[in-house]
Amino acid sequence: MKFEEAVNYLYSLINYEYKPGYVNFLEPFLKFLDLMGNPHKKVQNPILVVGTKGKGSTSALITAALSDYKTGLYTSPHLVDVRERITVNFKKIPKTRFSRYVEILKPNVRKRGIRTYFELLTTMAFMYFSEEKTQFNVFEAGLGGRLDATNVLDQKITVITPIDLDHTSILGDTVEKIAREKAAVIKNSNPVVTLQYNESALKVIESRCKQTDAPLIVVEKPRIFKTGEEGTEVIIDGKRIYSPLAGKFQASNMALAYHTLKVLGFDNVDFSEVKLRGRFDIKHIEGSKVIVDVAHNEISLRTFFDSYFAIFKDKPYTIFGVSRDKNIGSMIEIIRENSRSVVLTGSSVPRTIDPETLLEIARRHKLNVSGVFNSPCQALQYLLDNHINITIVVIGSFYVAGDLYKCI
Repeated sequence: MKFEEAVNYLYSLINYEYKPGYVNFLEPFLKFLDLMGNPHKKVQNPILVVGTKGKGSTSALITAALSDYKTGLYTSPHLVDVRERITVNFKKIPKTRFSRYVEILKPNVRKRGIRTYFELLTTMAFMYFSEEKTQFNVFEAGLGGRLDATNVLDQKITVITPIDLDHTSILGDTVEKIAREKAAVIKNSNPVVTLQYNESALKVIESRCKQTDAPLIVVEKPRIFKTGEEGTEVIIDGKRIYSPLAGKFQASNMALAYHTLKVLGFDNVDFSEVKLRGRFDIKHIEGSKVIVDVAHNEISLRTFFDSYFAIFKDKPYTIFGVSRDKNIGSMIEIIRENSRSVVLTGSSVPRTIDPETLLEIARRHKLNVSGVFNSPCQALQYLLDNHINITIVVIGSFYVAGDLYKCI
């Protein structure tokens, strides 16, 4: 099977990243894994990362610090290439291996009910990491936790990033309900590391840890020593710890990653080789600064702009596109007060709201819209053609960021 065929086959499956809905049970997926030889049980030292925001950054930071070991990393969604989701020491799974796994799995997909796009990719990650004999394996949960395909793992340690309102139609309409979905991944007596962030969520996590006799380590936000375009430096345990990831919000992710590694027995932590796109990613294009960030809900937008104004003084020109299942009005309010002007866009993914429909919502919220384009690449070129030496931020969606990366 050719790589393009393998990708097309995966996209022919049920994909809840693109359409509404979600799975109702994990049992059918467990039966499918049993049919495939239970590859998830062969994965060494799995580290499971769940939460609302900061999962990708925290997972990447942990992986970077384990660079002396063969370390698998499974993340979602991807930005440009689906193989970004399955890496070993940040190197993407080869196309030949990717295709071979799809070929092996395909005949069994409709047994015991059809499996989803995400379940197959998760199975492929289990197979790849077990075959590669990776020594540590970092898994970022997809949506929620309790019913997420990654929750079949018997993880060595659980990392819970800040929890807030997101995917409320699936996970619940309160922080407590969402926290219960996330905390449900705690199913053994191994350590749990979380951040001192939301008291309501923390109480839920504490209760779950008591049920499973899991020790809980609650991490305080570290003191930021320096933040700028070149990265972030924080003080943890009296040490100056540096990461090339820009943005004040990375400080908390660094603290979570640091203390996770400390629990695992690592004292000397080095994040300098971390690789991650779409998180306050600063590009220099035609004399202007373009900052790409996958902030896709209210809390991540506030966090993004807090980091932005810690580095830059003037309000940016903003390119904004968003999925239709988000609280778009609230997101627009945040963007309005923090932007000089806004260009609206869509993406190639059906889940993204149509730009003209987004314009109608923007007008109701009195947003200063200077242009409407079907793609972020068109939106970016419009701003570059009409302005010199400006700062542009591209926010609102993984899919918008992914489409933009294809042209820059």
